[in-house]
Amino acid sequence: MYCNSGIYIIRNIINGKNYIGSTVNLERRKKEHFRELRTGNHDNSHLQMAYNRYGEDNLIFSILEYVDNTKLLVDIEERLINIYRANDKNYGYNIREHASSNLGFRHSLETRERISDSVKGCKNPNFGKHPSKETKTKMSLSHSGEKNPNFGRCFSDEHKLNISLSHIGKFTGKNNPNYHNRGKNSPIFGKKNREGTSKYVGVYLSKNTKKKYAASIRFCGKTIHLGTFLTEEEAAIAYNRKARELHNIDYDINSVTDNSKMM
Repeated sequence: MYCNSGIYIIRNIINGKNYIGSTVNLERRKKEHFRELRTGNHDNSHLQMAYNRYGEDNLIFSILEYVDNTKLLVDIEERLINIYRANDKNYGYNIREHASSNLGFRHSLETRERISDSVKGCKNPNFGKHPSKETKTKMSLSHSGEKNPNFGRCFSDEHKLNISLSHIGKFTGKNNPNYHNRGKNSPIFGKKNREGTSKYVGVYLSKNTKKKYAASIRFCGKTIHLGTFLTEEEAAIAYNRKARELHNIDYDINSVTDNSKMM
């Protein structure tokens, strides 16, 4: 069974000092540590000063122990911190006297907004950077196959449904960033798409008969076919009705008159 949670150590090969930590995702935590160290924003000042003085090549990240049961992470981390004396400044870089975990912890809305604002625009370390095609390829390959933190993981149908349901309603109504760009305000309103498609979302010419229009909508990772219609307006209306039902929205995606509402 694939396991990516456990206890890790960052060892300074020059002076022998260590930093001990625990995480539910070892690969991601390693990247987070060195990304923060490179930008000079690591929350552990001792480890940051060691990085500044000795350089990244002399700080080695390695895994001490894999732990399947995440509830045991803090206890095992505490034991290893004591063994390595990592919370003693003469032997290690751990600042806290005892091991602790942020698992399940959630910042307040105000704190989350402050964190978000701190990395927006020109404050973002990647602001203005345009990676080359070669760099993009390398970035893609670094997350492919076994290098991907989700490699080998199989979510249950229940888990997939919970993920899908958690996103429903997040971007509906006025929460949708394109809420004010609907209908005639849309930059693509009235524009014809490529041959075989329609100006309406979810509407296209039927493959079986080019004289009829078909409509379909995506929901929970599946395509739901809504049937065929004589006109693209009828197909667009069918799409609007289904979108309202499935996504719990109070407006029409396609700007088209539905005569049934007037009756």
